[in-house]
Parts: sequence; structure tokens; C-alpha cells
Amino acid sequence: MKLKYLLYSLFALYLIPLIGCEKYPGEGGTATITGKIFVVDVDDETNEFQAEYFAQNRNVYIIYGEGAIPDDDVRTGFDGTYEFNYLHKGQYIVYAFTECNDSLPECPSGRMPLMDTIQITQKGETYEVPTITVIE
Repeated sequence: MKLKYLLYSLFALYLIPLIGCEKYPGEGGTATITGKIFVVDVDDETNEFQAEYFAQNRNVYIIYGEGAIPDDDVRTGFDGTYEFNYLHKGQYIVYAFTECNDSLPECPSGRMPLMDTIQITQKGETYEVPTITVIE
């Protein structure tokens, strides 16, 4: 009789972590978000086009869920590519900063984020963000 209760107790202890583990957006999963950053270089004084190229060594940020501050960041490679790995299902916001006109009221710092929201729905999948074009 005691063995029966012991087995039930052990089984219950085994099930509690399985039932109580709800996965939230963030690291620890098997999905990937990838994309590229493209730069349009414009002269600050004349606003004339100078060059365009894929960004190298530029920060890209990610927010897990519905937060307001970045949870992680990576740098672009030589071809402008970035990648956030090992993500759970959920909503993510990916962004990079672009220069803007200081006279705009919504851009007093001279930089503003260009954001894209991604919904990861499948484990192990790679989700591609459309190329983000920034002004430099």
C-alpha cells in the first residue's frame, strides 16, 4: 500500500513541471529570425545621395513579447545580414536606428527606430524580416 502512494507521489512530482512550464517569447527555443540592413548614405549638409550598401557591423535590436526595451542585440555581418537564434514561439520586434531630420518633433534625438514585428508560430523555423533600409 505504501509503495502505491509512493509511486503516485513520484508521478505527481514528475507531472508538475510539465504542466506548469508555459513558454514565453525569448531565448531557449529552436526558431530563428534573420534579415539584412541596407544603408543609403546621404550628405548631411546638402541632402544629396552619396552611396548605398549593405551595413557592416551595425547594431540590430530585438524585443521579446510586448516589452519596450531591447532584450538582446546583434551586429550585422560583412553583407548586412543579422540573425537571432534559439527563440520560442511568440511575438518579437526587430529594429535598427536610422538618422532623421532634427527639426521633426517626433525625432528630437536625430535618430529613430525602424521596427518590424514578427510572430513566430512554429518551432525550428527561420523567419525572414524584409530588408530594413536606414539613412546614414
